[in-house]
Amino acid sequence: MCHDSPRWETSIGTTKALHSKTTTLNWRVLTGWIAPSLAASNVPDPLADPTLELHDGNGALLDSNDDWDSSPDQAEIQASGASPTNPKESAVLQILPAGPCTAIVRGVNNTTGVGSVEIYQLP
Repeated sequence: MCHDSPRWETSIGTTKALHSKTTTLNWRVLTGWIAPSLAASNVPDPLADPTLELHDGNGALLDSNDDWDSSPDQAEIQASGASPTNPKESAVLQILPAGPCTAIVRGVNNTTGVGSVEIYQLP
């Protein structure tokens, strides 16, 4: 399992392209936005309730999530061993097409804060 994890801050009125990745083959990935659980590691101002969108290179929405444990893929996300630890965190499980893709995060109700996008390439 490969892992990539940049950290970003969200702000009101902006949509941040958190992370762009270009794939050469169809990758099975788990993408999550980790924020509320960062408080336990003394990260200041974690985003309390993030939403996550995953877009392809043309900007088309591939998947979105608010509260990973409400995902239709919840059981598979949990079985991956890389599921978020807080139910308010977001995660999507996708097979990405070859080419660029972008993860975008927003705070529910325009909230702001710090978080980390987690990208796992799964077998």
